Amino acid sequence: MFMREPGRSAKARLLPTLVCAVAIVLVCLPAAGATFVREGLIRAGGDNVNSVAFSRDGKILATGHNGNDVKLWSLPGGQALQTLKGHGSKVLSVAFSPDGTMLASGGEDKSVKVWSLSDGKALATLRVVGNVQSVAWSPDGKVLAAGSKTVTLWAMPEGKMLVTIPGHKSAVTTVAFSPDGKMVASASVDQSVKLWSVPDGAAIRTLKGHTDDVNGLAFTPDGTMLVTGSEDETLKLWSVADGQALKTMKGDNTDNVQCIAVTADGKAALAGGNKDKKIRVFSLADGSQLPSLQGHLKTATCLAVSADGRMLASGSDDNTVILWTDKDAAK
Repeated sequence: MFMREPGRSAKARLLPTLVCAVAIVLVCLPAAGATFVREGLIRAGGDNVNSVAFSRDGKILATGHNGNDVKLWSLPGGQALQTLKGHGSKVLSVAFSPDGTMLASGGEDKSVKVWSLSDGKALATLRVVGNVQSVAWSPDGKVLAAGSKTVTLWAMPEGKMLVTIPGHKSAVTTVAFSPDGKMVASASVDQSVKLWSVPDGAAIRTLKGHTDDVNGLAFTPDGTMLVTGSEDETLKLWSVADGQALKTMKGDNTDNVQCIAVTADGKAALAGGNKDKKIRVFSLADGSQLPSLQGHLKTATCLAVSADGRMLASGSDDNTVILWTDKDAAK
Protein backbone atom coordinates (compact mmCIF):
# COMPACT_ATOMS: atom_id res chain seq x y z
CA MET A 1 0.00 0.00 0.00
CA PHE A 2 1.51 3.34 -1.11
CA MET A 3 0.25 6.71 0.05
CA ARG A 4 1.44 10.12 -1.13
CA GLU A 5 2.45 12.35 1.76
CA PRO A 6 2.44 16.04 0.80
CA GLY A 7 4.11 18.70 2.91
CA ARG A 8 6.76 16.53 4.51
CA SER A 9 10.33 17.70 3.96
CA ALA A 10 18.42 -0.99 24.38
CA LYS A 11 20.98 -2.91 23.20
CA ALA A 12 19.66 -5.43 20.63
CA ARG A 13 22.25 -8.07 19.77
CA LEU A 14 22.44 -9.59 16.31
CA LEU A 15 21.98 -13.09 17.67
CA PRO A 16 19.58 -15.94 16.82
CA THR A 17 16.77 -14.07 18.54
CA LEU A 18 17.36 -10.93 16.46
CA VAL A 19 14.43 -8.73 15.48
CA CYS A 20 16.02 -6.23 13.10
CA ALA A 21 13.38 -4.05 11.55
CA VAL A 22 9.83 -3.33 10.70
CA ALA A 23 10.31 -0.52 8.20
CA ILE A 24 12.27 0.52 5.19
CA VAL A 25 13.40 4.02 4.33
CA LEU A 26 14.72 4.84 0.89
CA VAL A 27 17.06 7.83 0.82
CA CYS A 28 18.80 9.19 -2.28
CA LEU A 29 22.49 9.95 -1.76
CA PRO A 30 23.55 12.71 -4.16
CA ALA A 31 26.16 15.41 -3.59
CA ALA A 32 26.47 17.13 -0.24
CA GLY A 33 23.90 19.84 0.34
CA ALA A 34 21.07 18.07 -1.49
CA THR A 35 17.61 18.19 0.10
CA PHE A 36 15.73 15.00 0.90
CA VAL A 37 11.97 15.06 0.48
CA ARG A 38 9.62 12.46 1.87
CA GLU A 39 7.42 11.21 -0.95
CA GLY A 40 5.33 8.37 0.41
CA LEU A 41 4.62 5.65 2.91
CA ILE A 42 4.33 1.88 2.55
CA ARG A 43 2.61 0.01 5.37
CA ALA A 44 4.27 -3.39 5.78
CA GLY A 45 1.32 -4.99 7.53
CA GLY A 46 3.02 -5.24 10.92
CA ASP A 47 5.38 -7.99 9.77
CA ASN A 48 8.88 -7.39 11.17
CA VAL A 49 11.60 -6.81 8.57
CA ASN A 50 15.04 -8.18 9.41
CA SER A 51 17.01 -7.48 6.23
CA VAL A 52 16.88 -5.37 3.08
CA ALA A 53 18.61 -5.76 -0.29
CA PHE A 54 18.49 -4.06 -3.71
CA SER A 55 18.50 -5.86 -7.03
CA ARG A 56 21.51 -4.78 -9.10
CA ASP A 57 19.35 -2.69 -11.45
CA GLY A 58 17.70 -0.98 -8.48
CA LYS A 59 14.19 -1.90 -9.60
CA ILE A 60 13.36 -4.37 -6.82
CA LEU A 61 13.83 -4.31 -3.06
CA ALA A 62 13.75 -7.56 -1.06
CA THR A 63 12.92 -7.79 2.63
CA GLY A 64 13.18 -10.69 5.08
CA HIS A 65 10.51 -11.07 7.73
CA ASN A 66 9.69 -12.55 11.12
CA GLY A 67 6.67 -14.10 9.44
CA ASN A 68 9.00 -16.65 7.78
CA ASP A 69 8.75 -15.12 4.32
CA VAL A 70 10.55 -12.87 1.85
CA LYS A 71 8.76 -9.96 0.20
CA LEU A 72 9.63 -8.21 -3.05
CA TRP A 73 8.74 -4.57 -3.70
CA SER A 74 8.93 -2.56 -6.92
CA LEU A 75 10.98 0.63 -6.94
CA PRO A 76 10.61 3.52 -6.82
CA GLY A 77 6.88 3.17 -6.16
CA GLY A 78 7.12 0.56 -3.40
CA GLN A 79 4.27 -1.65 -4.66
CA ALA A 80 4.22 -5.22 -3.35
CA LEU A 81 5.29 -7.63 -6.11
CA GLN A 82 5.54 -11.07 -4.59
CA THR A 83 5.85 -13.03 -1.36
CA LEU A 84 8.23 -16.00 -1.23
CA LYS A 85 7.20 -18.63 1.32
CA GLY A 86 9.16 -21.69 2.40
CA HIS A 87 11.24 -20.90 5.47
CA GLY A 88 10.18 -22.51 8.73
CA SER A 89 11.17 -19.58 10.91
CA LYS A 90 12.27 -15.94 10.82
CA VAL A 91 14.14 -14.79 7.71
CA LEU A 92 17.20 -12.85 8.91
CA SER A 93 19.03 -12.05 5.66
CA VAL A 94 18.37 -11.61 1.93
CA ALA A 95 20.71 -11.03 -1.03
CA PHE A 96 20.21 -10.82 -4.81
CA SER A 97 22.53 -12.67 -7.16
CA PRO A 98 24.58 -10.22 -9.27
CA ASP A 99 22.75 -11.16 -12.48
CA GLY A 100 19.37 -10.55 -10.83
CA THR A 101 17.96 -13.99 -11.62
CA MET A 102 18.10 -15.42 -8.08
CA LEU A 103 17.66 -14.40 -4.47
CA ALA A 104 19.23 -16.06 -1.44
CA SER A 105 17.63 -15.92 1.99
CA GLY A 106 18.77 -17.25 5.34
CA GLY A 107 16.89 -17.73 8.56
CA GLU A 108 16.40 -19.21 11.98
CA ASP A 109 15.37 -22.55 10.45
CA LYS A 110 19.10 -23.18 9.88
CA SER A 111 18.75 -23.03 6.12
CA VAL A 112 19.62 -20.94 3.08
CA LYS A 113 17.05 -20.92 0.30
CA VAL A 114 17.83 -19.94 -3.28
CA TRP A 115 14.84 -18.59 -5.18
CA SER A 116 14.17 -18.09 -8.88
CA LEU A 117 12.96 -14.55 -9.44
CA SER A 118 11.26 -15.47 -12.69
CA ASP A 119 8.62 -17.61 -11.01
CA GLY A 120 9.25 -17.30 -7.25
CA LYS A 121 10.04 -21.00 -6.82
CA ALA A 122 12.71 -22.31 -4.44
CA LEU A 123 15.59 -23.75 -6.49
CA ALA A 124 17.56 -25.13 -3.55
CA THR A 125 17.60 -25.46 0.22
CA LEU A 126 21.08 -25.50 1.75
CA ARG A 127 21.44 -26.68 5.35
CA VAL A 128 23.91 -25.35 7.92
CA VAL A 129 24.62 -25.63 11.64
CA GLY A 130 22.97 -22.75 13.50
CA ASN A 131 20.72 -19.88 12.56
CA VAL A 132 21.70 -18.14 9.32
CA GLN A 133 22.33 -14.51 10.21
CA SER A 134 23.80 -13.38 6.90
CA VAL A 135 24.02 -14.39 3.23
CA ALA A 136 26.15 -12.87 0.45
CA TRP A 137 27.00 -13.56 -3.20
CA SER A 138 30.45 -13.24 -4.73
CA PRO A 139 30.65 -10.47 -7.36
CA ASP A 140 30.61 -13.02 -10.21
CA GLY A 141 27.71 -14.94 -8.67
CA LYS A 142 29.66 -18.22 -8.61
CA VAL A 143 29.96 -18.51 -4.81
CA LEU A 144 27.33 -18.07 -2.10
CA ALA A 145 28.36 -17.48 1.53
CA ALA A 146 26.38 -17.84 4.74
CA GLY A 147 27.23 -16.88 8.31
CA SER A 148 25.81 -18.99 11.13
CA LYS A 149 27.88 -20.81 13.75
CA THR A 150 30.43 -21.07 10.94
CA VAL A 151 31.08 -19.54 7.53
CA THR A 152 29.92 -21.80 4.70
CA LEU A 153 30.67 -21.42 0.98
CA TRP A 154 28.77 -23.09 -1.88
CA ALA A 155 29.49 -23.23 -5.61
CA MET A 156 26.58 -21.76 -7.54
CA PRO A 157 24.29 -22.47 -9.24
CA GLU A 158 25.01 -26.14 -8.44
CA GLY A 159 24.66 -25.59 -4.70
CA LYS A 160 27.69 -27.79 -4.02
CA MET A 161 29.34 -27.09 -0.68
CA LEU A 162 32.91 -25.87 -1.10
CA VAL A 163 33.99 -25.46 2.51
CA THR A 164 32.77 -24.93 6.06
CA ILE A 165 35.01 -22.60 8.07
CA PRO A 166 34.77 -23.00 11.87
CA GLY A 167 37.14 -20.15 12.69
CA HIS A 168 35.10 -18.01 15.07
CA LYS A 169 34.56 -18.77 18.76
CA SER A 170 30.95 -17.54 18.68
CA ALA A 171 28.12 -16.93 16.20
CA VAL A 172 28.90 -15.21 12.90
CA THR A 173 26.78 -12.08 12.54
CA THR A 174 27.56 -11.02 8.97
CA VAL A 175 29.58 -11.96 5.89
CA ALA A 176 30.69 -9.95 2.83
CA PHE A 177 32.82 -10.60 -0.25
CA SER A 178 35.65 -8.33 -1.34
CA PRO A 179 34.94 -6.51 -4.63
CA ASP A 180 37.34 -8.81 -6.51
CA GLY A 181 35.73 -11.91 -4.99
CA LYS A 182 39.05 -13.32 -3.78
CA MET A 183 38.19 -13.13 -0.09
CA VAL A 184 35.20 -13.18 2.22
CA ALA A 185 35.07 -11.29 5.51
CA SER A 186 33.13 -12.43 8.56
CA ALA A 187 32.21 -10.62 11.79
CA SER A 188 31.26 -12.32 15.01
CA VAL A 189 29.91 -12.10 18.52
CA ASP A 190 33.46 -13.04 19.56
CA GLN A 191 34.43 -9.36 18.87
CA SER A 192 36.65 -10.26 15.91
CA VAL A 193 36.62 -9.86 12.13
CA LYS A 194 38.30 -12.49 9.97
CA LEU A 195 39.34 -12.60 6.33
CA TRP A 196 39.25 -15.89 4.39
CA SER A 197 40.40 -16.80 0.89
CA VAL A 198 37.86 -17.93 -1.70
CA PRO A 199 37.12 -20.68 -2.55
CA ASP A 200 39.30 -22.75 -0.18
CA GLY A 201 38.46 -20.87 3.03
CA ALA A 202 42.07 -20.53 4.14
CA ALA A 203 42.61 -17.99 6.92
CA ILE A 204 44.22 -14.74 5.77
CA ARG A 205 44.16 -12.60 8.90
CA THR A 206 42.16 -11.59 11.98
CA LEU A 207 41.23 -7.99 12.77
CA LYS A 208 41.09 -7.28 16.50
CA GLY A 209 40.21 -4.04 18.22
CA HIS A 210 36.47 -4.00 18.96
CA THR A 211 35.47 -4.66 22.57
CA ASP A 212 31.97 -6.05 21.97
CA ASP A 213 29.97 -7.97 19.36
CA VAL A 214 30.75 -6.93 15.77
CA ASN A 215 27.41 -6.66 13.94
CA GLY A 216 28.23 -5.12 10.58
CA LEU A 217 30.96 -4.97 7.97
CA ALA A 218 31.40 -3.68 4.44
CA PHE A 219 34.32 -3.36 2.03
CA THR A 220 35.06 -0.06 0.37
CA PRO A 221 34.42 -0.21 -3.41
CA ASP A 222 38.14 -0.45 -4.23
CA GLY A 223 38.58 -3.35 -1.80
CA THR A 224 41.51 -1.77 0.04
CA MET A 225 39.62 -1.06 3.27
CA LEU A 226 36.95 -2.62 5.44
CA VAL A 227 34.48 -0.83 7.70
CA THR A 228 33.07 -2.58 10.77
CA GLY A 229 30.43 -1.63 13.34
CA SER A 230 30.15 -2.95 16.88
CA GLU A 231 28.12 -2.93 20.05
CA ASP A 232 31.07 -1.04 21.57
CA GLU A 233 29.40 2.02 19.93
CA THR A 234 32.12 2.53 17.32
CA LEU A 235 32.91 2.02 13.65
CA LYS A 236 36.43 1.07 12.63
CA LEU A 237 38.18 1.47 9.29
CA TRP A 238 40.75 -1.25 8.56
CA SER A 239 43.48 -1.77 6.00
CA VAL A 240 42.75 -5.04 4.20
CA ALA A 241 46.40 -5.46 3.20
CA ASP A 242 47.82 -5.62 6.72
CA GLY A 243 44.81 -5.66 9.07
CA GLN A 244 45.75 -2.40 10.76
CA ALA A 245 43.01 -0.21 12.24
CA LEU A 246 43.20 3.13 10.41
CA LYS A 247 40.41 5.03 12.16
CA THR A 248 37.87 4.66 14.95
CA MET A 249 34.63 6.60 14.48
CA LYS A 250 32.09 7.32 17.19
CA GLY A 251 30.89 10.92 16.91
CA ASP A 252 27.85 11.53 19.09
CA ASN A 253 26.80 7.88 18.93
CA THR A 254 25.78 6.62 22.37
CA ASP A 255 24.44 3.17 21.54
CA ASN A 256 25.43 -0.08 19.85
CA VAL A 257 25.95 -0.17 16.09
CA GLN A 258 23.66 -2.85 14.67
CA CYS A 259 24.31 -2.36 10.96
CA ILE A 260 26.52 -0.43 8.55
CA ALA A 261 26.84 0.40 4.87
CA VAL A 262 29.42 2.14 2.70
CA THR A 263 28.37 4.54 -0.04
CA ALA A 264 29.09 3.49 -3.62
CA ASP A 265 31.74 6.19 -4.03
CA GLY A 266 33.54 4.94 -0.92
CA LYS A 267 33.53 8.36 0.72
CA ALA A 268 31.19 7.70 3.64
CA ALA A 269 30.01 5.02 6.05
CA LEU A 270 26.53 4.86 7.53
CA ALA A 271 25.55 3.28 10.84
CA GLY A 272 22.20 2.34 12.36
CA GLY A 273 21.24 1.12 15.81
CA ASN A 274 21.05 4.20 18.02
CA LYS A 275 17.94 4.60 20.14
CA ASP A 276 17.60 8.24 19.03
CA LYS A 277 16.47 6.81 15.64
CA LYS A 278 19.15 8.57 13.60
CA ILE A 279 21.43 7.03 10.98
CA ARG A 280 24.95 8.30 11.62
CA VAL A 281 27.10 9.26 8.62
CA PHE A 282 30.91 9.41 8.79
CA SER A 283 33.53 10.64 6.34
CA LEU A 284 36.03 7.88 5.60
CA ALA A 285 38.62 10.47 4.58
CA ASP A 286 39.06 11.93 8.07
CA GLY A 287 36.58 10.02 10.27
CA SER A 288 34.50 13.12 11.00
CA GLN A 289 30.79 12.84 11.59
CA LEU A 290 28.56 14.28 8.85
CA PRO A 291 24.90 15.32 9.24
CA SER A 292 22.75 12.39 10.34
CA LEU A 293 19.76 11.05 8.40
CA GLN A 294 16.49 11.44 10.29
CA GLY A 295 13.01 10.16 9.53
CA HIS A 296 12.52 6.88 11.35
CA LEU A 297 10.20 6.83 14.33
CA LYS A 298 12.21 4.06 15.98
CA THR A 299 15.72 2.60 15.80
CA ALA A 300 17.24 1.98 12.36
CA THR A 301 18.61 -1.55 12.34
CA CYS A 302 19.49 -2.64 8.77
CA LEU A 303 20.99 -0.86 5.77
CA ALA A 304 21.62 -1.43 2.07
CA VAL A 305 22.98 0.85 -0.67
CA SER A 306 21.88 0.43 -4.29
CA ALA A 307 24.54 -0.52 -6.84
CA ASP A 308 24.47 2.91 -8.48
CA GLY A 309 24.76 4.59 -5.07
CA ARG A 310 21.64 6.70 -5.54
CA MET A 311 19.51 5.01 -2.89
CA LEU A 312 19.83 3.77 0.67
CA ALA A 313 17.43 1.32 2.27
CA SER A 314 17.28 1.34 6.05
CA GLY A 315 15.18 -0.95 8.22
CA SER A 316 13.59 0.25 11.44
CA ASP A 317 11.14 -0.71 14.18
CA ASP A 318 8.42 1.73 13.12
CA ASN A 319 6.33 -0.64 10.94
CA THR A 320 6.47 1.39 7.73
CA VAL A 321 8.33 1.88 4.49
CA ILE A 322 9.24 5.52 3.90
CA LEU A 323 10.31 6.64 0.42
CA TRP A 324 12.62 9.61 0.04
CA THR A 325 13.85 11.40 -3.09
CA ASP A 326 16.36 14.17 -3.70
CA LYS A 327 14.39 17.16 -4.99
CA ASP A 328 17.57 18.85 -6.24
CA ALA A 329 18.44 15.83 -8.40
CA ALA A 330 14.90 15.83 -9.78
CA LYS A 331 15.20 19.38 -11.17
